[in-house]
Amino acid sequence: MSERPRDRTVPTVYAHRGLALEAAENSLEAFRAAVEAGAEWIETDVNTTADGVVLVLHDPSLDRVAGVPGRVSQLSAAQVAEVRLPDGQRIPTLAEALEAFPTARFNIDLKDEGAVEAVPRVLREAGAVDRVRIASFSDARRRRALAALRASGAGTGGPRRSAAGTTAGPFGQGARHGIASGDGAETPGATARRGIDSGDDAEVSGAASGASVPEQRRAPLPPSSPGIAGTALFLLVSRLPMRWVRPGWRIALRLLGRWVPPFDALQVPESHRLGPVRVPVVTRRFLHAAHACGLRVDVWTVDDPEDMRRLAALGVDGLVTNRADLARKLFPRP
Repeated sequence: MSERPRDRTVPTVYAHRGLALEAAENSLEAFRAAVEAGAEWIETDVNTTADGVVLVLHDPSLDRVAGVPGRVSQLSAAQVAEVRLPDGQRIPTLAEALEAFPTARFNIDLKDEGAVEAVPRVLREAGAVDRVRIASFSDARRRRALAALRASGAGTGGPRRSAAGTTAGPFGQGARHGIASGDGAETPGATARRGIDSGDDAEVSGAASGASVPEQRRAPLPPSSPGIAGTALFLLVSRLPMRWVRPGWRIALRLLGRWVPPFDALQVPESHRLGPVRVPVVTRRFLHAAHACGLRVDVWTVDDPEDMRRLAALGVDGLVTNRADLARKLFPRP
């Protein structure tokens, strides 16, 4: 079933660590507020405990969010469960968040090495592979997490289809929390369609081994966004003459895909500081190049309404924001 073209003047809203106006960041209440505000995605972060439990937590320690010393990687899940956030909530596990919001999409930033194996396990157990995006500042970490999902068979079988021919499962029915695939946002699993031939070899069963006609195409692995290396690589390619950007990107992926696996979205700041100089990242040329290569561009972290309007007019695909409520009011769903 083909996707409806997206209206680029209505960017996708990513709730950065939820909507933490009256609740602690990355808490279940912050996620609930984001869902009620109409965010299409919950952008969140994960770290793992000493016994391999995946926590929804941005920092490697509890100092900032809970005033408790110690690195999470040196604490057990039971020890962390005793900790309370300023509003009295516990730090949720990823499994708890996925269960609490069974139709919500999660953009998951892998913050530590323990997440590489642990997150794929949680996603498989929750049946949530088709409603997440995997992100990390480390492309090596992202690559290993996607490989773990592929090795487990998470990329096979594809989504169920209802009798009417529409995709069933987390987005095919109900959408209790108002986050559904028909809202004009990108549909999870669109990687093979969006990322410049990104599924040619990696996503087709048997292609890597030279099988002439694979018996079954694999359902795409979760969409993902690159780390520093992948983003820098695309920035370099985007500087080519525009007619060479698309073939240049295809060649770059062929040559370097082992280290920088394909992705569907560039999630970047509008500009980046290099010493005393602030270098623009999101320019009209950058957007043109990304869209020519089938990549979406999501910009973080955008909280000012005027910046939201300006970036939407420029043509960005998504806004990662601490004010999902304001963004949704500015850009109501069509």
